Amino acid sequence: MNESEVILATHAHVKARGIAEAVTKGPYTDAHGSLTGFPQLKPFQRFSVELEDVAVHPDIVGRLDDGSHFAIEAKGTADLLNGVAQAERYGRAFHRVFLAADGRACGEAVLADARR
Repeated sequence: MNESEVILATHAHVKARGIAEAVTKGPYTDAHGSLTGFPQLKPFQRFSVELEDVAVHPDIVGRLDDGSHFAIEAKGTADLLNGVAQAERYGRAFHRVFLAADGRACGEAVLADARR
């Protein structure tokens, strides 16, 4: 799966089932030009997390029924360690942070790093 396919599948899952059995408000998909062509990802909203001299933008954000906010960083089959690092940065602005990826691409090193 490529990154767009992971975002499509993750968005559909969150919308239909929530996250970890919690009801969600949203989800909102990043308004990046590579995603706005997929109408099923509506609504679009750009959320920015300012870190030192750079702003980062989670792929999907929303709110859980307990009032906490979540961010999801999505990756396809490549750049998974960078995805773990990006997700870690979102932890400064969101209560819960997740990495969505093609499970076939997640080796033990990536999983161990994500667990840490």
